Amino acid sequence: MALIYVLKEEGAALKKNEAIVTFNCPVQANFDFELESVRTCNSCGGQVIRTESFSCLPVDLVPGGSVQDSLDQYFKPCELEVRCQYCGGQQASVVQKFQSLPRVLLLQVKRFNYNVRRGKLVKLQDQLKISPDLNLGTHSVTKVQPPRPMNWQDLSSSLSQRAQIHKPSGSSDETSRHQGGDVPSTARSQYKISSVVSHIGSSINHGHYVSDSLDGSDRWLSFDDDIVQERAQEKVLQKRGDRAYLLFYEHR
Repeated sequence: MALIYVLKEEGAALKKNEAIVTFNCPVQANFDFELESVRTCNSCGGQVIRTESFSCLPVDLVPGGSVQDSLDQYFKPCELEVRCQYCGGQQASVVQKFQSLPRVLLLQVKRFNYNVRRGKLVKLQDQLKISPDLNLGTHSVTKVQPPRPMNWQDLSSSLSQRAQIHKPSGSSDETSRHQGGDVPSTARSQYKISSVVSHIGSSINHGHYVSDSLDGSDRWLSFDDDIVQERAQEKVLQKRGDRAYLLFYEHR
């Protein structure tokens, strides 16, 4: 996860470089999204609305549950003890929803939990049912902003100005426009699993990471150091259920 933030910092530094006319940070372009948080006072109904930008969502393991269950748990309304700026009330409810969607939704499974009795982080071996598809519609605002479609300008602007980028026949700059409109959020909030990073080991201090990813088609490849093997999606999702640490879902 640290790499995500390092890339964003480097991207911010590159944008300040006067020698580079344009630069699109790949993290911001592909992983960033916005969440709208609405805090409602239980006494007077006064609301405080805040929008924040994120690159990933940390989700809890739900006993016997799926990734969709973990996502639902994250967005479950919660009660908060906070002073209302309008009436002085002490209790409020908080609801979060997607205001904009990422091209790739990155979920970090909370596999490591601090054990107070043992005084250290311990790994949770709970089985997680890896959902092949996710629907973010129920967790999105009515007119959620869809991901910006990939276009050749995004690619070329991140390369040297001396590079020659040629568009394929039939491509158009019009793909850079958002196609949100009045399409229901459920219809444009569908995601499909594309990669799973798993931690193989008994604790945070031991083991290593392996990756299972789609190769651009429907073929899954498993990467374990220098060993690469082809696997069926069903086998990947079942085998990594108790080890999955990072999940990547692509917008459909």
